Amino acid sequence: MKNPPQLWHPISGILITNDLTNVRTEETKPCFALSRNDAYLISTSGGQVSLFNIITCKTMATFTHPPPVPTYVAFYPHNSNIIAIGMDDSTVLIYEAHANEV
Repeated sequence: MKNPPQLWHPISGILITNDLTNVRTEETKPCFALSRNDAYLISTSGGQVSLFNIITCKTMATFTHPPPVPTYVAFYPHNSNIIAIGMDDSTVLIYEAHANEV
């Protein structure tokens, strides 16, 4: 990955980026998902998974440390507080945002 994904908020100038500490970027694929109401973004680039508030462009939570590497993220369609994180070893973690628990 030559350029990690970034989201720029044009009014405030805040830049949202993934934490790439200890990530072998040549082996990972970035992934992200928007909540149903487009208020939240969950994102990873093969390292930590971050939950962002789209309105304020602030990081709300950061969790999971590889290995295994997160390869897929999705919000539960009926409740944006529940997030599924697929890992490269075929496990799936379920994260509950309000409780801040996996």
